[in-house]
Amino acid sequence: MRWCCAATTSTYARFAQVLSLAAAESGNPLFGLQLSRYHDYLVLGPFGLLLAQADSFAEVLKLTQNYVHLHAQGIQLSCIEQGETLEVRYALALSERVDCRQLLELGLGVVHRSLNSLFDSAWRPSRLSFQHAAQAPQECYAEFFPCEVCFAQPHNARWSSAASSNPTCSTGSRAPTARRRTWWRRSPLSCSRS
Repeated sequence: MRWCCAATTSTYARFAQVLSLAAAESGNPLFGLQLSRYHDYLVLGPFGLLLAQADSFAEVLKLTQNYVHLHAQGIQLSCIEQGETLEVRYALALSERVDCRQLLELGLGVVHRSLNSLFDSAWRPSRLSFQHAAQAPQECYAEFFPCEVCFAQPHNARWSSAASSNPTCSTGSRAPTARRRTWWRRSPLSCSRS
């Protein structure tokens, strides 16, 4: 199990516990990841609308680092460029020790969907990593992420080509609510606890 601790409010820690309970009660070890299929940057409310107005990834990252605490205290997003690779790290700093696996999969899934929504095909991941062990067979994660997914890694992160690190946002004049109208058409992940 992966445990998180740090000094912030306990509200997000409670949400982590609710997600873990929902996963256990439903028998769906990918509950958090499956839930992320229904959310992108618009789940962030007014903050998400601000992200949709950004002109570039650099601006999206800066806005996120400055204001994500308004959505949920404890989320930490950072970006590291290493040669030809850009790594976007996603971490949680919670006020108490709780099982964060479902919350991390939900969060990284939302980050992945948000970047895809904002930048369309301009910025596809080449790799995704989680600090915890896989909660279901690897094929289940492949249904959601179009890249290599690694587990028991040093960071929760999404990698892409550094050459694509400065795409412009594709939301343009498209009404943000238009992307939400078809959420129910996405099929759920087919994997469940064995």
